[in-house]
Amino acid sequence: MIIKKSPLLIGLLTIALLVGCSNQQAKQTASTKKATTVKQQTPTKLQPKVSLEKARELFKQQYPNADISELQLKKQLNKTVYHLTGLSDTEELEMQIDSQTGDISHLTKETLDTDEQHGVARQKERFDFKSLMTLEAAQKKAQHYFDGDVLEATLEKDDGVVYWEIEGHQKHQKMQVKIDATTGEVVDTELDD
Repeated sequence: MIIKKSPLLIGLLTIALLVGCSNQQAKQTASTKKATTVKQQTPTKLQPKVSLEKARELFKQQYPNADISELQLKKQLNKTVYHLTGLSDTEELEMQIDSQTGDISHLTKETLDTDEQHGVARQKERFDFKSLMTLEAAQKKAQHYFDGDVLEATLEKDDGVVYWEIEGHQKHQKMQVKIDATTGEVVDTELDD
């Protein structure tokens, strides 16, 4: 028995095949868009409204006879704050500044140990901001090493070298990138568990 190919039957099969392929392509396009959307989300940097220079100025107004020895910008609860530590000839001084409003809080003073007084600790720990990499540049460099948001940025001196330590998310872990603040060289990366 020979089956004749009916033009109607061939037309219906062609339409069914096209509709099936079209639906599959639409599903693939939708899932591709979803994946693309997730990948295109740009990790955020710490972007304070109060500039680093303004935070330093507020510290200097409060503690005119001190030099900054550590500066930290971090997310704390639902806001981002500066935490500045400085040294006078006899005291360690701390200040917290809301990076969005400039409101000052947590002012503390603590007397230095005898061997750190008379400017010994102050000379050893202070640094000159003019010769250092900016916060923005440090964050940009660090984000080459992790895929998530910047959580914290710390500027401090260790063994005579000033470093930016930038902490961010790498998948579900925290990544710390340590950058020489004078040369811009990445000197260490560490993934925390």
